[in-house]
Amino acid sequence: MRSISHAWKRHVEFDPTLLRTWAERLCLTTSDDLVEIARALGIEGRVVGQGTATVDPPPTGATRLTVVGHPIGFVYLEVSLSSRALTRAKLDAQFGEGRSMPRIHPYNDHRVAYHVEAPGAPFTCELFASFDREPTGAVAAHAVLLRRDRAPLAENKED
Repeated sequence: MRSISHAWKRHVEFDPTLLRTWAERLCLTTSDDLVEIARALGIEGRVVGQGTATVDPPPTGATRLTVVGHPIGFVYLEVSLSSRALTRAKLDAQFGEGRSMPRIHPYNDHRVAYHVEAPGAPFTCELFASFDREPTGAVAAHAVLLRRDRAPLAENKED
C-alpha cells in the first residue's frame, strides 16, 4: 500500500466546485504515476509502495482519500466523506443531472454518475457519488469516486 505524506497548500473542503476541478485536472493529466496525479490535484507528498496510495491524514471533510493504480496505469481516486454536506442537489447543480446506476444487490449503495470533459483533454472523467438511500435532492453522499477514462478519438470529418 502506498502512503502519501503531504502538506496542504490551503484548507480543503469537498464541495462540488473542488470535485469539478479535480475531475477536469484528471482529464488533462496524462501521467499514470500516482504521485504526479496527487500533485496535479494539489496534494504534495511522498509515495512509498505500489498499487494504492492513501493520503494520511485525510484532508478536511474526508475520513479517507485513496488513489488507486494498476500495472496498466491510474484507475481511480476515492474519497470517503466525513460530513453529510455534499447533497445530490449540489452535485446536480454543478455537473448537470446525474445518471442513477443500477444496484446489483438491495444492500448496495445507491450510485449516481456524472460525466466530465475538459476541452482538448486526452481523458474524460466519471464521478460516482454513493448514497445510503434513494438519492433525492436533499440526500447527502457519503463517498465519491473519480475514474479517468480515455477520451474517444475525434472522428475525421471531410468538408
